[in-house]
Amino acid sequence: MKSKPMKSTIFVLAILTGAGIQTFGQDTQHKTEQTPGQSSEPVFMVVEKQPEFPGGKFERSKFFAQNLNIPKIAKKSRRVLVSFIVNTDGSLQDVVIAKGLSPEYDKEVLRVAQSMPNWIPGSQSGKLIRVKYILPVEF
Repeated sequence: MKSKPMKSTIFVLAILTGAGIQTFGQDTQHKTEQTPGQSSEPVFMVVEKQPEFPGGKFERSKFFAQNLNIPKIAKKSRRVLVSFIVNTDGSLQDVVIAKGLSPEYDKEVLRVAQSMPNWIPGSQSGKLIRVKYILPVEF
């Protein structure tokens, strides 16, 4: 296994734990989205309680810092947006790059995002629901 420079790991950890981690593309209307070939339950984008990574933002940041192999490509803006649906059982589906940076960065973010453990599902009016989530990953 390759060793990663400590400075890069700390930087990724600091960025992921910062205030920049939030769900983007949210508005005040309750939107739902149907995913073809999947569950017939609607997918919400705006909910009372957002899904969470087990252990919260710190554990999510730690997971990415420990698993992300940062490509050695110099870019000014180094943010990739990864989109996925958190199902009512916490499993993730339809993990895709919503806004990419380069094939190398995108592939690595997608690999790590697809390996995330089940999340704590979101809820609306006390009922567990499917939620579309967009996670920014900054390097």
